[in-house]
Formats: sequence, structure tokens, C-alpha cells
Amino acid sequence: MLGWWRIHRTVPASSEMGAAAIVGAVLGSTTIDSFGPVVFPSPLLMALVTPVVAGVAVGTAAVRDLSLPLPDRVAVKVARLSWVTAWFLAGVVAALVPKLSAPTSPGTALAPTRNVLIFGALSLLFVHIRDGELVWVPPMLLILVGSMFGFSEDRYRWYWWAVVFEEEATRRQLAAALGMAAGACLFYAVWRPGRRAR
Repeated sequence: MLGWWRIHRTVPASSEMGAAAIVGAVLGSTTIDSFGPVVFPSPLLMALVTPVVAGVAVGTAAVRDLSLPLPDRVAVKVARLSWVTAWFLAGVVAALVPKLSAPTSPGTALAPTRNVLIFGALSLLFVHIRDGELVWVPPMLLILVGSMFGFSEDRYRWYWWAVVFEEEATRRQLAAALGMAAGACLFYAVWRPGRRAR
């Protein structure tokens, strides 16, 4: 297992995961109404936004820095699947830190889990593009576009594609997010990740 720590971007991913847990613990119950000149249509709960950092950490941990041409046997694919699944679990734990201290309903406790699964899946799909330098782009695009255009004023709720901003998660949403994460993990395990040239 130590070899996996050395060939992947474990240190930056660990820093991102720790930052997600700390920011979530400190600011998890606060809401924000705007970000600079952008005013949100509905206040955003920070506990739902901070899992984006944990999701990006999943993608960062999946980037391999080794440039040696290694065999890609079934055992290696299983190890890759285990590696990224462990990082998803760490992301869920980091996102649930603010929920551990305050009693909440089951729906609100599942919302950060849903968000980590969605953000991590989006991030993981970009591991193969430009050697993993863009793993942060899909989660950030979802946050920016969803926060500005994802709220329906006439229904006073978030659109289905901006579900990461809903304060409670349904079983259907959690199942869809879990399916996204499982699909991204399998895609990552089967398709050989890119290697950085040194």
C-alpha cells in the first residue's frame, strides 16, 4: 500500500481532504448569500458546498505521477478500484464532520454524502485529461453554474441538475449519486490512468 501512496498525488489530496473537514467543521452551519458580485437566488449552506473540496481530493488522489510503463493486470485494476474507493470513503467522512456534532434529520445528514459522491465522480472522470491537472473543473463548474442558474423562482426549488444545493437528500438522489460514483470508479479502474512525462 505504501507504493500506492508514493506514485499518486497523495500529499495534495490529503491536504485537500483535511481542508474540507476543517472548513466544514468551522463553517458548516453558516449560509452565504453572495460570492463577490454574484448574488445567489437562495442562500447556500456551506455544509453542502464544502464537499466539492473532498470530491476534488478524490480526483487528485487518483492522478498517478509515475512515468514507468507498468503492466496493467487484473490485480492492478482491483488495486486501483480499492484505492479510489478508499478515497471516496475518506471524502464522505470529511464531509460528515460538521454533521457529527449537531443532531440532524437523516435527509440532511445524507446531503453531504450525496455531494461528495457527485463531485468525486465528476472529478474522477477528468483524471485522464491533461494528466489530471483539470480534476477541479467539473465540480467547480457545477457549483458556479448551478448557484447562478439552478434555482427555479416559480417553483422555489433547485432544478434536478443542481441537486447538490438541496439541503435534504432523498433515497433516489443518493442512489443516483452512488451510481455515478460507482461508474466513475469502474471507469478509472478499467481504463489505465494517464502518466505524467518526466
